[in-house]
Amino acid sequence: DFDSSDVDAVLMAVEQPDLYESGRTAVRWQERREQKRRRNKRAAFAGQDGGAPASLRARAFREGAARRSQVAEDVRGVLGQGQAQFASGDFDKAIATVRRVIQQQPGLPDPYHVLALIYTERGETKKALDAMLLAAYFTSVMSEARPIWRRVAVLSKDLGEQTGNETLIDQACYAYKRSLYKTKRNARASPEDLEAMWGLSQLYFRKDNIDRGVLVLHQLYEATQDTAIACEVARKLVVMQRWRECLNILEKCINKGRQAKPPRIDLNALNMYCEVLMEVRDFQKCADLVIELLKLPRPGSWRG
Repeated sequence: DFDSSDVDAVLMAVEQPDLYESGRTAVRWQERREQKRRRNKRAAFAGQDGGAPASLRARAFREGAARRSQVAEDVRGVLGQGQAQFASGDFDKAIATVRRVIQQQPGLPDPYHVLALIYTERGETKKALDAMLLAAYFTSVMSEARPIWRRVAVLSKDLGEQTGNETLIDQACYAYKRSLYKTKRNARASPEDLEAMWGLSQLYFRKDNIDRGVLVLHQLYEATQDTAIACEVARKLVVMQRWRECLNILEKCINKGRQAKPPRIDLNALNMYCEVLMEVRDFQKCADLVIELLKLPRPGSWRG
């Protein structure tokens, strides 16, 4: 799969060799921030057993986030100038200006946002994608980064399919995963998350990575309880002859339909369930289920 180490090639493509070192500096800063974040997280957990009070830990985290988000005043002015040049349609000057921002303060996502907009307006899709990828990579607040990663995923997928470039398909998978990264356990998935999960699963199937695709689809079913998704999971499991898992998910759908008020059994799920039962030669269970649901008389109950 595409990995964040591949950002080297992106930096070379979008910034040209003269600014490559500035980009690499930004990457190193980002890596150091990630290491510091992990250390702070470990320290916070350690604090639960006698360390600093939670309020102080939270305050330290907020102050650190504020420091990271600060933009030097002179850099802010240059960035504003570049944005104004873009808005007025002076793209060449805008590119030169935002590159100055990147040189002066590496690691800011904003100049890459501007570059992405400029290259999009020019119809240079690959350069726009490269800039958007770097904007996502340097956006440290996850809630702000997720929608950018989703745009990177969609654009990478579309461009990869148009050009037949499998590296871009790998990049789309990576971006989809980053857009879903660190979603709180038990948190309700947003519609955008659900769409990203579906897109990621389909890319895995396109790459013949069936196991990963099924795993993501199953997570999507758990989040939506959509019977159509369950049937899609079951079809993939049938291809791999993973009968028991297939029966489990279909049985869950049927039982859910039984318990509904009024009862509603999805016929596609029921049909697939019976087919798999016959495949594993559990004929009795299949017959009992059909008799129960269709309210048929049981064998031997007819009167002559």
